Amino acid sequence: MPVVTDEILAKLITAAKATGVDLGLAPDGSAIGDMAPVIAAVNLNRATSEIAHETGLNLKDSGLYVYAGRLVTVDDDGSPLDMDDLRFRTWVDQFQLNYYKRRKKSEEDEGPGIPIKATLKADVAKVLLRSDEFLCHLPVIKRILPVRLPVWEVDEDGSRKTRLLPFGYDQETQIYTRNTGVEYLEIWTLDAAVTYLRDMLKDFPYGDEGRSLAVQVSAMLTMYCQLLFAERDRFPLIYFNANQPGSGKSRLAEIVIYPIYGTADALTYSDNDEFVKKLDTWSQAGVAYTFLDDVSGLVKNNDLNRWITMPTWSGRVMHKQTMFTGMNQTITLLTGNQATLSEDLTRRSLMVDLWSAELPGDRQSRISQVIDTEWLANAKNRGDILAALCALVSNWSTQGARNYDKLIPSFEGWSRIIPSIVTMAGFDCPLQAPNVQDAGGKQEVEFLRLITAAVGEFSPEIGKPVDILLTEWCRLARKIGVFHNILSDVATTREVLDSSPKLYKPIRNSEGNEMTLTESDKDYQAAAYMTKSESTKFGNLLNKFYRGQERWVSKRKYRFASREARHSTFALELLPDEWVEKDQF
Repeated sequence: MPVVTDEILAKLITAAKATGVDLGLAPDGSAIGDMAPVIAAVNLNRATSEIAHETGLNLKDSGLYVYAGRLVTVDDDGSPLDMDDLRFRTWVDQFQLNYYKRRKKSEEDEGPGIPIKATLKADVAKVLLRSDEFLCHLPVIKRILPVRLPVWEVDEDGSRKTRLLPFGYDQETQIYTRNTGVEYLEIWTLDAAVTYLRDMLKDFPYGDEGRSLAVQVSAMLTMYCQLLFAERDRFPLIYFNANQPGSGKSRLAEIVIYPIYGTADALTYSDNDEFVKKLDTWSQAGVAYTFLDDVSGLVKNNDLNRWITMPTWSGRVMHKQTMFTGMNQTITLLTGNQATLSEDLTRRSLMVDLWSAELPGDRQSRISQVIDTEWLANAKNRGDILAALCALVSNWSTQGARNYDKLIPSFEGWSRIIPSIVTMAGFDCPLQAPNVQDAGGKQEVEFLRLITAAVGEFSPEIGKPVDILLTEWCRLARKIGVFHNILSDVATTREVLDSSPKLYKPIRNSEGNEMTLTESDKDYQAAAYMTKSESTKFGNLLNKFYRGQERWVSKRKYRFASREARHSTFALELLPDEWVEKDQF
């Protein structure tokens, strides 16, 4: 029986069309109605590169992807399954792709010969799956996500707004979203979302009136909005501090992670080389979060500093002598009971502060909703949290997705987005400095205590900055017991002055007569007195790290000194309410 080749079929279709005869075939030769489809045929008599090109062209929409440098299909729950040459030889049959060879009756025969169905040999399949001619036709998956997350969409006029990824493969972003059973509505109102979040988080013993809650919501939004940031953007460390075990610090960190990932895997912190190896492994795995749970003592680690701020991470492949370099977009969470962060980490972190005078068991009876890992893993609860976060992002997006005014060094991309979403939803500004004395960076905590003491003593007014001498700042520091590493205590200073009485400054009465110094007078002068070394170190500290900075005290913002401040005088200024409001939003 003669074989109808592709060439003959094309001529038949053309002739039939010209004479008005209906063959029941589409213009490309495919069947119409109930007729069997014409199988796409790939000739194996050609060069391997041509076979690879034609195979890839036919399979570009087949569900075969390039993911993390390997070929995969995605199963029903969204998990990637590797495709190798052995599996490919049978898998390809479902896509009406038929391989054939042409055989001639004899060597003297002319013409194309007779097409005979052939099996794709293992060695050909192996080369084919590794060839550029095949791979170039296949879609690339950059990331596989367990829930739908927001991404940017650019309008015709160049403006940006957010949209939610669909389930399955999104060609524009090259992201595959698994359907893990966690779905959520996109129609929550802003009021409903804010009410839900406040109610869910209300039973945690925050150490302040609104700042810590704002940081918690910021952390949740950071995880949810991870696709809105540029590839090289980095995120501040989120530090969950508590004054006693059982306050809920780990649970708050899990509330950040669980809605998206359904679990929260913790990484053990240490200050040795093993920790670097763990970070190397974490980086190669491409994890979206790093959860350091229940850390204690002083946290001072240069590798952790780099992990938080560096957009790329380089290290050694485990058990190999080769090196790797990859993008580092990890969100880092750290929990601890009054752990002290180094000054570098303090500048790179936002703190959720928990403080309770009660034992955890005493608070338990008043908790309206027990949030445990079972509650967090529930698909409905995860969906409700995501719906609330979606409403906050939608509110921000529909109002122009405007950037926040104040940028944090090293985290500019993050600080343009998250603080704006949070404050537009009615929460406090998450960038306020925490007023705590038992956690965070010791130097930062001591400086905030110093500013608070100066506000109480000098009461600066708007538009009337108070000039305060370095010696007065020293007196305040000794009075409240800060910066011991630089300034000696009053008793030690009294010994220095008593041994050289001429160092005391005379006090005169209204008639100009010198008065005898009382013990109280001597203590006051000793508190303000500094040796040359102390004066240099203390002045350099204030000048180098804090000149021109602002801090919150009792919900008002104060500026310490100015860029033009002299070494011997550092003014304190209360900022106007309208300036503070602009800074908050």
